[in-house]
Amino acid sequence: MRQRRYLPVLLVATIALVGAGGFRVKLDDLWRDPTPGAREFEKLLVIAITEDRDVRRNFENRFVSHLRGLEIEGVTSRSMAPDLTRIEDEDDIVERIRADGIDGAISVRAVSLGKNDPSYAEWVAAWRAANEQPGDLRELIDDSLPVAETGAKLYGIEIALWETGGWRRIWAGRSTGYKPKQLRKGAGDFVQYVMHVLKSENLL
Repeated sequence: MRQRRYLPVLLVATIALVGAGGFRVKLDDLWRDPTPGAREFEKLLVIAITEDRDVRRNFENRFVSHLRGLEIEGVTSRSMAPDLTRIEDEDDIVERIRADGIDGAISVRAVSLGKNDPSYAEWVAAWRAANEQPGDLRELIDDSLPVAETGAKLYGIEIALWETGGWRRIWAGRSTGYKPKQLRKGAGDFVQYVMHVLKSENLL
């Protein structure tokens, strides 16, 4: 079993960012694959897994823009699957990732938290348990698509960096809970913060 590696909470707190309108951006948990080795990405898929099309578009476009500044080609998942609520074949997405020469991916998944959903504490426990096991991008796609329309009032955000050679997760982060309005307006600040963390960890 792969040993988990959580980064110090102090590090997370010191690089928190307060964006426009007081939107506070931070990740409450960070995890990194302890396996050593440098990764040099040339082409990354950005897939925002959420029912909110505006949030999806904002997150994907912002990541692609930041990646371009690092001379990494970014590909939005919208070019492969315009509507995540209506997916006929998840395997087709995986095959297109292979065919397009994509060597890594950044996933952003919005997890609904509410009366009929997992509580915040349950979500935290599930996220940590998932990082105890080898991550697989194909499994994330299979388990998350098609996206259900929940209309939740609060969402937790899971971020992960994957390499497609072994389809494995090499870094992951988890936010606090955010309202849909906060996510729509704060996507730019959130992406800037995540890119700062990834660069400080020498992953991009």
